Amino acid sequence: MRRFLPAAPAVALLILLTSCSSGSGGGGGSTTTFVPGKWTVTLFLSNNGNLGPVVEVDMNLTQTGTTISSNSDNTVDNRVCGGIHTDSTTGTVNGSQFNLVISINAETATLAGTLSADGKSIDTLNSKVSSSSGGPCFLGDSGGFSGNFVPPLTGTLTGPMQIPGLPTAPTVTAMLDEDSSFNVTGSMVVTNDPCFSSLTTTADNPGMSIGSLSSFEMTDGTNTLEFMGIVQVAPGLPNSYNAGFTVSAGCTQESGTMELNFDSAAAVARASGATSNSTSAASRINPVLVERLNALRVARHAHHDAP
Repeated sequence: MRRFLPAAPAVALLILLTSCSSGSGGGGGSTTTFVPGKWTVTLFLSNNGNLGPVVEVDMNLTQTGTTISSNSDNTVDNRVCGGIHTDSTTGTVNGSQFNLVISINAETATLAGTLSADGKSIDTLNSKVSSSSGGPCFLGDSGGFSGNFVPPLTGTLTGPMQIPGLPTAPTVTAMLDEDSSFNVTGSMVVTNDPCFSSLTTTADNPGMSIGSLSSFEMTDGTNTLEFMGIVQVAPGLPNSYNAGFTVSAGCTQESGTMELNFDSAAAVARASGATSNSTSAASRINPVLVERLNALRVARHAHHDAP
């Protein structure tokens, strides 16, 4: 004789199975959770139907509920369209849906994209951009964008310096720390440089990070060095900080580039002759962007010190 499950237990079992299926986000996948913090986005805009201007915007995004934003102290663009800019962002995240409006002075670009499962990236295939017309920065163009979360510039980093004229490339070990307000402090030991060997940030002058960009000043009391560079994150490769530096006091004839890696084995490999990308990375920071970052660092210090 065929036996039947009583109606009430059958209904209860169906509800249980349905809740287990839907509670994980459907299809057994996990629910996307946006990761706030340092982000960098690259806008690929069309110009009369052709791939045109590329605008990079770096920001420190905070989140309250579903709202995300970055203020003018924590947003900077690299577009060569005028001098000092006032940048900011505001938007929302809801599950995997990411929406952001970027403002450069009076212009806006509206971004919509789909977050990756880990909430840390957006690729161009799942994104779109539209912009306001009549401005010199976005030009009213549309297109797509990519976005990536950037980890803090914290840890022990090692790698070579490239300084023209020195017979041996100096090597660097830097101990850096980035706090929750995106301020950077730390020290640096340099070997094989004739001018400086031990550098540190000062308590009244911390560096700063905005998105993938980090800038800080170090000194040994005689020499003062200004570092400005990019934290590079690439799948399958160690994270690195690739920077240009200038000596603003002391051995002012020295300047160059460096590539510091969180992975010491990778740093040794590059120092022994592997191709370095520090020069190309440093060249992405054009003089206009250097001026903007310096102005932002001054503004952030002033706002921090204000009563």
